[in-house]
Amino acid sequence: MSLQHSPPQSRRQSIESQNSTTSTNATTSDATHSRPATADVNTNVTQRNNSRNKRQRRGSLDKTPDCDEHNSSIMDLISAQNDKLETIMRTMKEMQGQMNEVKSSADFMSAKYEELLSKCEFLEEERRADKKYIQQLENKLENVDRVGRLACIEIKNVPAKNTETKDELCSTVQNICSAVNIRIQKEDIKNVYRYGIKKQINLELTSVLKKEEIITAIKKFNRTDNTKKLNTSHINLEGPPQPIYVTEQLTFRNKKLYATARDLAKTHKYRYCWTSQGTVFLRKMEGSPAIRINEDSDFDRMEI
Repeated sequence: MSLQHSPPQSRRQSIESQNSTTSTNATTSDATHSRPATADVNTNVTQRNNSRNKRQRRGSLDKTPDCDEHNSSIMDLISAQNDKLETIMRTMKEMQGQMNEVKSSADFMSAKYEELLSKCEFLEEERRADKKYIQQLENKLENVDRVGRLACIEIKNVPAKNTETKDELCSTVQNICSAVNIRIQKEDIKNVYRYGIKKQINLELTSVLKKEEIITAIKKFNRTDNTKKLNTSHINLEGPPQPIYVTEQLTFRNKKLYATARDLAKTHKYRYCWTSQGTVFLRKMEGSPAIRINEDSDFDRMEI
């Protein structure tokens, strides 16, 4: 009978240790053989990345002549742009200075303009006041002149002699008054003379009443027979009869107003246009109110 002896405990532990190592190596070997493709792929990717990084670092460090020329062109362009920018900045500073000067000048001119404007307004007010005062003075002078002519008569269209004395002129005036049945003495005559281009006779009487009497008588005489109005035949002058016009003497301004009034009376069919006491009057028809004409603005009151 064979007897099997159990190995000693120390040997048994050695054998178990060997078996465990063998089992571990087998497991590791199996795992290694089971993933060969994955390891190879990772290794290739890592190698390519390292190679690429090396190429990039090597390219960034290598400088070619074309790159230097390109960099030089860029630097020249930047330098030119900087010069232009500096020029523009200097120009803008100069323009700013000029604008400030223009603004100062404009402010100065504006202040002067306001000053001149106020002076002009003051002068305009002063001018209006002076104009009003001058108009008042002119009206006063006109009134004085008109009053001074109240006793004066103008006799027109009486032929003049080559040599004519005041006595002869007085005789002519007396003959005219006799023709209209008015008696006049030399004592009624203050002065008589011819003046103007047409040599009309200016008769200055001693009273306004006598002047009004003569004017009224002549108007009545002319209305009596329109075919035989006062003319040169009534005072025994030789030659063909010529109409004689007798009117009261007007001032220069009233003469112009009277001429304008006569023209407007014909245009707008005013029946009456006359003068009295050196003043011009208009009347549309019999019974209508008379319009007194003292100045040009009074014509606006006419009925057109």
